[in-house]
Amino acid sequence: MSRRYFKISLSEEIEIHVFFETISGLIINFMVKLVLELENTYHEVVRFDSGHNCPHKDILNTPKV
Repeated sequence: MSRRYFKISLSEEIEIHVFFETISGLIINFMVKLVLELENTYHEVVRFDSGHNCPHKDILNTPKV
């Protein structure tokens, strides 16, 4: 089993976090989320993942700007 994690900085306040797990080259688990830093607090805005054994999108803690 192989696990990979990447963080992609789009700006000082915006990041994309990527995690995936593979077995024999097949992705068995994944997560991609958009994170926004606003006033020194991190907010997960949207997340795509394979939780509950089904790929789906969660819209999360959207900050009021």
